[in-house]
Amino acid sequence: MSKASALVMGVGPSQGLGAALCRKFAREGLFVYVCGRSKEKLEDVCSEIIAEGYDAIPIVADLTDKDDIDQMTEIIVENESIIELAVYNAGNNRMESFLDMKPENFEGMWRILCYGAFLSSQSILRLMLDQKEDASNGAYIPIVKGADGSLTNPFLQQVAKNISNSEYHQIFYDQFLGADIGRVVDDVSTDLAAGI
Repeated sequence: MSKASALVMGVGPSQGLGAALCRKFAREGLFVYVCGRSKEKLEDVCSEIIAEGYDAIPIVADLTDKDDIDQMTEIIVENESIIELAVYNAGNNRMESFLDMKPENFEGMWRILCYGAFLSSQSILRLMLDQKEDASNGAYIPIVKGADGSLTNPFLQQVAKNISNSEYHQIFYDQFLGADIGRVVDDVSTDLAAGI
């Protein structure tokens, strides 16, 4: 089942902005990918979110490394997540006068603030566009609010609207969905597989 998700990149300690964003998005009902360089800090943030009854998983990645970003994207795809929003929060806290800054320090800041944002944005935007194309082609019915806008088949648009409005779709997807959308999930899956 596809999950409406948020990806927060550049998460550090639990008292930081990235962690606060992760908690906020989890409380709004999104599955949260908590991404940063420190496995221990990421696990702490995820543990806090899970303790509140929400879902989050850590992704350790150096956002200036394309291979790490590709791996981050692959984790999202493997988890069948629909990225609703992505935040690039990576940065560094160098309190240094511009006139005193060494070129290698500026280059390091540029790699994190600019180059990492470029690599991450490019990868996540491609993923989001692929997901939108899949939805509009009827490859799946995304179960997030507003998904009906990407679908062209009127029946699938209605199914997406009904799922979005359903109180039960996240907890009782298989058991109670039929009553909310007017047919059972397996019928929809059969239609999708048959290309209807």
